[in-house]
Amino acid sequence: MSLAASSPTPRPAGQKAGQTAGRAALALGTTLALLIVVAAFAFRLQFYRGALGAGANPGFVDFDLFRMIGHLGLTGHIADAYDAAKLGALQKAAGGEAQNWAYPPPFDLVTLALAALSPALGYALFIGGSGLAYLWVLWRLSGGRPGLALIVALPALVVVVMGGQNGLLTGTLAGLFALLALAGRRLAGLPLGLMVMKPHLGLGLGLVALARRRWGLLGLAFGVALAACALATAVFGPGVWPAFLTGLHTTSATLKSDGFHLIRLISVFASLRAAGLPVGLALAGQLGAALIGAGVLLWAVRRRLGPRAEIGLALGVTLMMSPYGFDYDMPIFGVAIATLLPELARRIRRPEAAALLALGWIACGSSLGLILSGLAQGRGLMQTEALVRAGQIPQLAGPAVLIAVLWAAWILARAPEAGR
Repeated sequence: MSLAASSPTPRPAGQKAGQTAGRAALALGTTLALLIVVAAFAFRLQFYRGALGAGANPGFVDFDLFRMIGHLGLTGHIADAYDAAKLGALQKAAGGEAQNWAYPPPFDLVTLALAALSPALGYALFIGGSGLAYLWVLWRLSGGRPGLALIVALPALVVVVMGGQNGLLTGTLAGLFALLALAGRRLAGLPLGLMVMKPHLGLGLGLVALARRRWGLLGLAFGVALAACALATAVFGPGVWPAFLTGLHTTSATLKSDGFHLIRLISVFASLRAAGLPVGLALAGQLGAALIGAGVLLWAVRRRLGPRAEIGLALGVTLMMSPYGFDYDMPIFGVAIATLLPELARRIRRPEAAALLALGWIACGSSLGLILSGLAQGRGLMQTEALVRAGQIPQLAGPAVLIAVLWAAWILARAPEAGR
């Protein structure tokens, strides 16, 4: 065989130029995404430092609620956190909207730490620290190319940073699970066990570990979760558990009575309720979505798509399992994209890639987009919520996640290079 025959076929100049332009656009998008997240973080931090003045008060947000719960724990009144009437009165006195508290007691330990610190230091460590860890996880999972995952997850990251929520923390734990599980490490059970703080976000990850018969990993996860619960019991006393169950029951009743903002939920349940279906049918639809997700995972394991494909799909499926998924939980979707990208890139066609990324943006940015568009038109959150409930604005986050997972699974089932 001659040297000429064995040489790679030269790429057309137009193709090279297109690839160069694509890389430049991705670099620009990644830079802008980082700048937006940093700007949101800096704004919130300056507020908590008292550097913006009273006129720039962005209102009572979830981070303030976390600190409020922590103060109840520090003063020995953690049970009041799960009492809707008592907590609602405290929130209204602080200028906030009454919200139920249904986090398991292990997360109450996190709120203790936040309450013990100044607002600025607590926010910097909680959001800044988990944010850096999240970016590191995206970098590692994507092989040093986290741009697309970061861009897709950007709307959710803004929601988390502005609200001081825990989505970066749970996203990091999910990403650490993925990294360790891909390396075949039983230690992946550690971050999975710590997901006891928001256990519904670990369901898909636990299911893929079960399907792969990773008994050591699951045993470690169970032990870590049990230890976290034991520590919470030791700190708060055994009475915290009956109080937690009361809060859980109240939250369930709130969901069934439409007490949550549908605009903020990312579940199929919320989409069906916004479409006018009664609660019973919407919950049945949510159960159907969860079963579809579980079926996708079991199918992926049976087809032996490989650890990266299976774990990446599990990260998406975990967002489909509960009706209680919120927009600030969506950083996990960015982790799913970072995990799947190396496998998808070997199989996906460009139009499919664009459509899949668009679905990701809808899933991660539906609520933020609706809120911002409403503000631009002079509508407040409640006015936009009313339009969603009236069926005049569709709630697309839940279906977007479902379709994205199914589509990604279909692409991953192809032989490598089949669509190139």
